[in-house]
Parts: sequence; structure tokens; C-alpha cells
Amino acid sequence: MTNKKSKAVIYLGPALGNISQDEMLSECRRLCYDKRLDVLEIFREQPSDRVELRTEFQRLVETCLGDHSTITHVAVYEFSGLFRDYLEFEYYSRKFEAAKISLISATRDTPD
Repeated sequence: MTNKKSKAVIYLGPALGNISQDEMLSECRRLCYDKRLDVLEIFREQPSDRVELRTEFQRLVETCLGDHSTITHVAVYEFSGLFRDYLEFEYYSRKFEAAKISLISATRDTPD
């Protein structure tokens, strides 16, 4: 019997304070490794992207919530890099939960 690994994507928002995107990526990869998740794709916002557009975030949502998605986890360094405010957090976390996708953070303990 084959043990299938769960599948994750990583989202990297803009650099946070003195933490670079490369450092965030390293922590998110470690998190996925520790949780035995295969990383399928990395969504990285470019510093030149306008904050309100968040093209990679929009692409992440479309990929995760698409009809044939096999993604089980979205890994982020910090939830504040993924969601801009509490209302957005509630809205998207419910959408991900309905799709059976867990949100996990490298800086905060989260249930699987």
C-alpha cells in the first residue's frame, strides 16, 4: 500500500521588517518538510507589485480552490503576510476550510 503525501503550496508576501522572502521561504520549506508535505508550487509576490493587486495571492486562491485541486495545505511565514485584515482572514480561511485545505504558519503553531 502506498502512503500518499499531502500536498502544499507556499505563499510569500512582501518582506516583513528585517525578514527577507528568501528567509521566509526557507522557514516555510522547513515547516513543510517537518509536516511531510510535498511542495507543489511557490507563490511569491514581487516587491514591484502593487500591494492592493496581490497577483500571486489571487493566483494562489484560483489554484487552491479550482475544481481539480489536490492541494491540502497552504504554508505561509506569518498569517499577516497572507491576509490584510481580520475580515479577509475570516473570508478566505472559511473558503479554504470548505475545500479541506489547512492553513499553516512557520511562526505559529497550527493544527493540521
